[in-house]
Amino acid sequence: MTGDFTRDTFRPDKGYSAVRMQQGRLFTDADWNEEGDIGRAALRTTTRSVIGASGFPEDAPGFAILAGAGGQTLLIGGGQAYLDGIGISHSAPVRLMLLRVSGTGAATRWRVEAGTRVAEGDYLVLVGNTPAQAVRVAALFDDVDGRQTFQAAAAISAANDAQVDRYRSAESQPFLPGNNLPTVAGDYLAYLDLWERPITAADEPLIRETAFGGPDTAIRDQLVWQVKFARTADLVAAGAVTAPVSCASFAPGWSPFGPAATGAMRARANPAAAAADPCALPATGGYRSLENHLYRVEIHNGSPAGGRWKWSRDNGGGAARYGKIDNGALILDSLGPDEPSALKKDEWVEILDEARRLKSLPGFFARISDINGIRVSLGEVRDPDTLAALTNGSAPDLTVLPEKGIIRRWEGGLPIAIVPDVWVPVEQGIEVEFRAGRMATGDHWQIPARSLAATIEWPSKDAIGKPAALPAKGIAHHYAALALVTRNANGIWTVASDCRNIFPPLTALRSFLYLGGDGQEAMPNPLTPATLVPLASPLRAGVIRGKTPLPGLAVEFEIIAGDGRLGPVADNVKKRVALTEADGVAQIDWSLDAATPTQRVVARLLNAAGQPTHLPIQFNANLSTAAATSFDPANTPLLAGENTVQGAIEKLAGQTQIGCSTYIVTEGSDWAEILKSIKDGEDAAICFQRGTYETGIPVEISNKGHLTLHGAGEGTQVIARRAECALLFKECASVTIRDMAVSAPDGSGALDDFTSRHGPVTILDCPTVEVTGMTLRCGGGVAAERTGLAIRGSNEKPLDSVHVTHNRLSIGLAQDGILVTDAVHILISDNELAVVPGKAGVKPGRLLEDKDWRKRVVDLLVVRPREVEARGGGNREFRAGTITATFESPMPQEEWNLLFDADPPRADEIRTIAGMQGYIKRVSDVVVADPDRSPTYKRALRTMGGRIGDTRMAAVDPEVKRSLVLIGEPSARAEREQPNAGDGDGQVSLKAGAYAIKFGSPVSQSDWSKAMKQLRPLDITSAADLIGHARRIAARMAADDEIRERLPSAQRWFNRFTSRLPSYARQAITCGGLTLTTVQIRGNKAFGFVRGVHVGASGHNPETGRADLVRAGNVTIADNHLSLRKPAAEVYVPMALFVGNVDTLRIQRNTLDWAGQASDDLFNHGIRVWGDIGHYLKISDNRITIARIGIAVQPIMPFDRQQLFRYLWVASDNLSEASFPANVVKAPKFLLRRDNRP
Repeated sequence: MTGDFTRDTFRPDKGYSAVRMQQGRLFTDADWNEEGDIGRAALRTTTRSVIGASGFPEDAPGFAILAGAGGQTLLIGGGQAYLDGIGISHSAPVRLMLLRVSGTGAATRWRVEAGTRVAEGDYLVLVGNTPAQAVRVAALFDDVDGRQTFQAAAAISAANDAQVDRYRSAESQPFLPGNNLPTVAGDYLAYLDLWERPITAADEPLIRETAFGGPDTAIRDQLVWQVKFARTADLVAAGAVTAPVSCASFAPGWSPFGPAATGAMRARANPAAAAADPCALPATGGYRSLENHLYRVEIHNGSPAGGRWKWSRDNGGGAARYGKIDNGALILDSLGPDEPSALKKDEWVEILDEARRLKSLPGFFARISDINGIRVSLGEVRDPDTLAALTNGSAPDLTVLPEKGIIRRWEGGLPIAIVPDVWVPVEQGIEVEFRAGRMATGDHWQIPARSLAATIEWPSKDAIGKPAALPAKGIAHHYAALALVTRNANGIWTVASDCRNIFPPLTALRSFLYLGGDGQEAMPNPLTPATLVPLASPLRAGVIRGKTPLPGLAVEFEIIAGDGRLGPVADNVKKRVALTEADGVAQIDWSLDAATPTQRVVARLLNAAGQPTHLPIQFNANLSTAAATSFDPANTPLLAGENTVQGAIEKLAGQTQIGCSTYIVTEGSDWAEILKSIKDGEDAAICFQRGTYETGIPVEISNKGHLTLHGAGEGTQVIARRAECALLFKECASVTIRDMAVSAPDGSGALDDFTSRHGPVTILDCPTVEVTGMTLRCGGGVAAERTGLAIRGSNEKPLDSVHVTHNRLSIGLAQDGILVTDAVHILISDNELAVVPGKAGVKPGRLLEDKDWRKRVVDLLVVRPREVEARGGGNREFRAGTITATFESPMPQEEWNLLFDADPPRADEIRTIAGMQGYIKRVSDVVVADPDRSPTYKRALRTMGGRIGDTRMAAVDPEVKRSLVLIGEPSARAEREQPNAGDGDGQVSLKAGAYAIKFGSPVSQSDWSKAMKQLRPLDITSAADLIGHARRIAARMAADDEIRERLPSAQRWFNRFTSRLPSYARQAITCGGLTLTTVQIRGNKAFGFVRGVHVGASGHNPETGRADLVRAGNVTIADNHLSLRKPAAEVYVPMALFVGNVDTLRIQRNTLDWAGQASDDLFNHGIRVWGDIGHYLKISDNRITIARIGIAVQPIMPFDRQQLFRYLWVASDNLSEASFPANVVKAPKFLLRRDNRP
């Protein structure tokens, strides 16, 4: 460190433990400093041995990296940290009280009423909010009444006073001012850099004791912490870590610079003979000065190959502070403590401020040319890095210097380039030699020089006595990995991993131990399967600290597999807390259920708040059954293939009952062949045992008699790989399938073969069907191509009876749930249908391959296109909100669009016509003031100047110049807001040849203009051609990444649109076909579908090629809960529940609400009844929260007014929460309405 010292005598390798004063002896600064260094080193060594290379205390883990402001920045959490035994802390968040001074929203000027001062780049979180809602401090202003004022980048609070928490960000660190986050997308390491620096009275005037009249006294060591970022790819390239990079990659002692060798230095003075007279200098050799000095050799600007060095004979202690630069001179606080050490003419000094010191940057070098009092004039100023002269004309350029800072004298003059392995003279017989290696700015060595011995104090190699090559004495940096973070292409930061080593206090170091109870078995009674089976021994866990048992601590035991009980069976408890006894042991009894082969309990140690504190302990237990006992069929060929006692017994039982049409399917058998082996017309019962049964093609079972298939619930898994159907039944007398799990989970893009909307279970032309207790799953696709369950009859042979009850269906993206067609009696009840979470791997680009999706997206980008009058000449246009301004200008529309994008109108300018006219004038004035904003205007000025000359040009009236930008007064008009215009700028105008169109779009006018240039229309002969071309451009915007990269607003819209795409399925329950005599849809739950129920009867007329109107019979839709969602924001969805063409209809007690988060983007209809409707219609007791129109009844057949008394159409007691009163029920007037509410 710099400072006025005699020498530094602290040598850790000597093992000194204290400094002892003796009476009557001299006392030096070196003795005092060594005492402090010994104590500090001992403390840090002990702390490092206990904590490790880096650690963050569990009760206050500091320096957490937090994604703030929606990921726009990274915040630094408060708390403590220890690096190599050195403790530091950071206070965050700090509570502030703010008072509004003026303005509103983001324009508010706030005053800090209580709390600390803020810095630009700090982030403020309103109390009650999270760091994700943090707001940046954007600008600082002069204090008002001694209190700080500032402005934030966004609104903090609508109230006039606010309590906020201040966080430091990576950009506003106290010891790294002006820091910027990386701007390139990629993976980064956030790490902590800790180092120490000396603070003198020149750095901090408050150290100076003013009672002494100004002299400085002792200096201070200050800990400096800085959060920095390094790209992980760069760390790998430097050898600092190896790929793949994780938190475990950063072992103790790691450095961001990798393993490169650091440089070293040797120093020597030519030896001299001893002198008899202590006041006489030796005649030759050695150190030649009459004064004792502490020389300092310091690296000025380091590099991997070395750099430049400088030296001072007084340890760089000749420093002074300057507060300003006045008329080419630095105004210093003082020239030095006394005349001998004062700054003098022609001395070289280094000039640097706090920012350069904290960033470890070298300072400017300058030569003093004159001193007048405390005014110091400079004759030369040199660049910090190149040392090139910086001039302003013939004089040195002082404008490059910091406004205030420190000057430090270096007697060696300008820094010298390092030449490895060459002895270089310093002065007075002292020489230094550098060894090759990486040098860092600020690395330094100290050389005590003593006149009496005519030598220097420098260690020698023990073996040969030559000067030792020593590494730099400082600056020592200590590093700790904080987090792995990622910046995406949109500039959003996320924290991937927290790399801090969190440690508890020693008194909290408890051990949570397994003591007994795992691996037990119990034998169930198959005749009483509901009877629980107790284990012989309790489950036991213990807690100790060191060797001491800890009583009274809570241990939570919970059953996580199986349906057993903990403790007394009568308590009927599956989770129970037991306290440790005096011996530190907690224990509990466990009884198993009689069905689950392997069961599990987890034990967790809880803290006082009831939260787990350690890794859990798991206890496993098994049922002792024949199915879990191994069997070797080697000596029993008839039982080949069986490997358990249970399987062997069951196979023996099957062999002794020849003639019984019961088939037992076991895991590992050729189950598809077993099913195919059933004879045509044969009645059969097929039992699938527990296991997994896979197939790559649909297993077809056709032309059989009455079939019953059943399994062991979800223990029986039938899976179709790369196929849409697993079990396909055709033309069997009846099919009953229950208690199995059947799935075709692969997405549509992975299917080898694709047929016609089949499900994992598909049943065709089987008169009687019953599906119950099944778990069904189908994969997703870009369009409706598959179902979860498909049951179909035909026009010629409708099914007699279809019962689908108590099933669970998981439906892939965009697919249907239950599909039933052409049946006389249909019952669909108590089923649970839900969309498979996620988008099944379907990327937005795949969605756009589907024509329906592509049309939806194009309709969002080109909304209500229409032909308008093509404006010629210089007519220009701008629209904002509901006001359109038109004006005449020589400048093209494209240049105006760029001006509007760069300087958009204020909120007050788009509220009125006059405001919009004023805005156009304001923008034109900007161009007049800055011609570089418009190439057209700049060319016009150049042409005019060439004609009239510069003198006359300077006198041209501003109004004449404005006419080159804006001709006449702009006009404006208010227009109605276009519906469905998206969330963009509103109206867009396009022109090609003699045709012009206008439409709504979320993409800006300027980006549409760019797109028209990139994708020029070929042959436009009508407005319809131009509209078609706009729609083709819209399709390219949505599908082509390269197109969007050049259109910022299109990219923003696309990111917004795709991020909002939900996981959805299409129709939960669908009944259709020519014959629907009785349909009951009751008690079902659907989640995540676009439409909950669709019932519609229709028939195809082969003569006309059209669908004939055919009524369904008696349809009841009741007690269903339909939680629905739209496939994308802004997409039109006509209805949530639909019935078409029906004779008798009851829709009662249904709930239609949102799946997940509610939306303002409503369905058009909640319940819609359409078509040929019979005499009886009742819609009652329904609750609808998702639709603009609650209930719509839309008959298409004419009514005989004289016969209306024979109709009973009623809508009563319905609640449509999102509708206006007039939109709750939309129906013919004769429909009776009673107690319907919005």
